[in-house]
Amino acid sequence: IVESGILEKYNVKSIFGLHIFPGLEEGIIGSRAGGFMAKAAELDITINGKGGHGGQPHLGVDSIQVATKLLDGFNLINSKYINPLEPSIIAVGKISGGTIRNIIAKSTKLEGTIRTLSTENFKLIVKKIKDIARGLEIAYDVEITVEIAEGYPPVVNSKTYIKILEESIKNAPELEYQEIDPHMLAEDFGFYQESVEGVFFFLGSKNKELGYTYSLHNSKFNFSDKVLENGVTAYKALSKGLEIL
Repeated sequence: IVESGILEKYNVKSIFGLHIFPGLEEGIIGSRAGGFMAKAAELDITINGKGGHGGQPHLGVDSIQVATKLLDGFNLINSKYINPLEPSIIAVGKISGGTIRNIIAKSTKLEGTIRTLSTENFKLIVKKIKDIARGLEIAYDVEITVEIAEGYPPVVNSKTYIKILEESIKNAPELEYQEIDPHMLAEDFGFYQESVEGVFFFLGSKNKELGYTYSLHNSKFNFSDKVLENGVTAYKALSKGLEIL
């Protein structure tokens, strides 16, 4: 949609989106100004060393040991190079290496994700990962391949339009606006906000009486029809609030 030029063609000035969210009670509209949801990327790293017998470690180059150094480096990036007040994540969810207990692992692969609330921090993390990998190559005589597939940009909400959303919800008695913490989930709405100012917000769906408390992407996730009505009500109130501009 962004690449089609339709936003410019129709002179779109602002854009709004919502997502059902079971972390908030029914009737709650949750959002915040600034960084709200994360920029995401997939991280794939392959470390190639030299296989050998476990009883002769000096004749091989252990890729698993180098992988542990890489993980230590990731922790250093987040703790020493990123502002502690700006959330960022380097999470490795899968490591696979080696073939059997008494053979030095020639190759080890790591798969993970990078999450930040700013493009600047994302670029810094990518640079540092590559710097650390290059240093380990020199220090331990291995080859390290780093592949990063960028996903969605961060969701960064306009301060101006957050205020309009908050004031608009006050005119909908059945709804309540709450400022909530950022979430390191990702959302393609961020592509719109690279072209147009806007706001993305959560629509509460938690209902303990009905048992609707399961998280998104859980097979037991569910919500009442009232939640959809709340979404329409929120957009109606927002539309009226925007008429004042």
